[in-house]
Amino acid sequence: MANLAFQPGGLVLSRCAYCEHLSADGGLGLLPSCSASPSRISAEVLANEADHRRPIEGDEGMGEPETHVLFSPKSDVPEKALRGLYRLLDALPR
Repeated sequence: MANLAFQPGGLVLSRCAYCEHLSADGGLGLLPSCSASPSRISAEVLANEADHRRPIEGDEGMGEPETHVLFSPKSDVPEKALRGLYRLLDALPR
């Protein structure tokens, strides 16, 4: 389960739970969605197997480089949780 999930305090979370771009209703309520992926967030991103601090090929929200929709933490995310998440993402192959 190396890169499958981020586990702060033993909870398994996708970094998407911390992102301000996550749709409140998850699109249709069936598939998680966001500004970068309005149809659905890929399994790779949900499982923390891709670093969405950088553009990912296939994102629907890519547009021009200056308008890419990337991971942006919500203002209420604890710093300790972000440090753990960033350590996991920094360890991913580029």
